[in-house]
Amino acid sequence: MLNTKGLTVLVLVAVLGGINAQNGSPCHASFFQFTPRHNLNISSYMGDWYIHEVAGSHIGNFPEPDWKCAKRHLHLPNETDILHLESTDTFVNITDGVTVAESKLVSVNNTRSPFSAMWRLNSGAEGEIDTQVIVLFADLDFAHWTVVYSCSILGPDAYRYEVVYAMTRARAIPPELRQYLKALMVGQGFRIGDHWPVDQANCD
Repeated sequence: MLNTKGLTVLVLVAVLGGINAQNGSPCHASFFQFTPRHNLNISSYMGDWYIHEVAGSHIGNFPEPDWKCAKRHLHLPNETDILHLESTDTFVNITDGVTVAESKLVSVNNTRSPFSAMWRLNSGAEGEIDTQVIVLFADLDFAHWTVVYSCSILGPDAYRYEVVYAMTRARAIPPELRQYLKALMVGQGFRIGDHWPVDQANCD
């Protein structure tokens, strides 16, 4: 099971400490040259996003999430400073039904496109968890859906935790939108066999 501890680790992360990582392996973004979303309007991208699909880079070895009702809230602590965001992930642990909320600070690389779609997160007790985040896709007005890549390198052994996930502004989505988002994820090299849906039913 893809565990809740992992979701808080890769909060923007998202992403996911329960997946089987690779020691010393670089993030795929280092050699796949993912293209960030151009003209990402940071202010319009803020707000609530519901996670509907996750996929891992570890072929045939990406466990099912043991959490549900995952929501990410993005906001600007200082509305005049779009280079520093706060991300709060809220989700429910399926095992015991406990709701967990984790907040992290995120740095945007630059205001200039496409660097505005490339983010970094440092977390952990001593900032030893370095997370690279790339907003890959989003609808024209940032009002409906987005696909995000995230890779964390956990020191000192440099374990790699890498996922791509699809989020929308609504908890309930039509099947055709889910299929479209999954196709975008597959197009980034994340096999359909390593995808898992995130349960958004019966959530507050």
